[in-house]
Amino acid sequence: MNLIRNFQKIKWEILAKLNPNYYVFSDEIISKDEIKYRKSGKDDFQKFILKDEELKRFLESSQSKTCLEFGCGNGRMTEFLAEIFAKVYAVDISEGMIESAKKRLSNIRNIIYIKNSGEKISLLDNSIDFIFSYAVLQHFPNKKMIKERLKEFHRIMKDDAIAKIQIRGRSAYGGIFRYLKWYYGVFFLKKEIFNILEKTGFKVINSEGENDKLFWILIKKI
Repeated sequence: MNLIRNFQKIKWEILAKLNPNYYVFSDEIISKDEIKYRKSGKDDFQKFILKDEELKRFLESSQSKTCLEFGCGNGRMTEFLAEIFAKVYAVDISEGMIESAKKRLSNIRNIIYIKNSGEKISLLDNSIDFIFSYAVLQHFPNKKMIKERLKEFHRIMKDDAIAKIQIRGRSAYGGIFRYLKWYYGVFFLKKEIFNILEKTGFKVINSEGENDKLFWILIKKI
């Protein structure tokens, strides 16, 4: 398992040096234009956070809550999470991505960056109100790693805390060679991931995108 984690870490350090914008948001045109790139982050923040009807009541008191963004990359969405939460813990496997985020968002003071390439996240038990993860778990190469991550989310979340996560609902494209692609990751059937979440101690509030690349699940710690 350590070998796989080390490979993931090395891979993302390389991608962070090559083109952080592109490997966070894979659009060749947008990734080359910082204004468009920032707008893409704001648009996704509004789409996946502010316009989520299930989150609206929870977000009414977000200014007193803590948020953890798992897989912050170079801060494409972190910037906007920091506008509505009291504190944002921005977690990423790549030191290069974190350094890029620090430069891009150097004027924002309520973001705490955490490099995490192991099983544990360096936060206390029951300390986080909200976890958000987009285009991250879809790159995990095996299901055991995702199960471990969900257990760690459960550990650091407060009672009744909420998490919105995105996984793959269908296989990565690329045929038999997809395992060699930078974007590769395992996928889950709805029944399978729901069973894992229940055993981990989560209640599913809502889900959408079953059988799609972007399979979103909103969960609550119970």
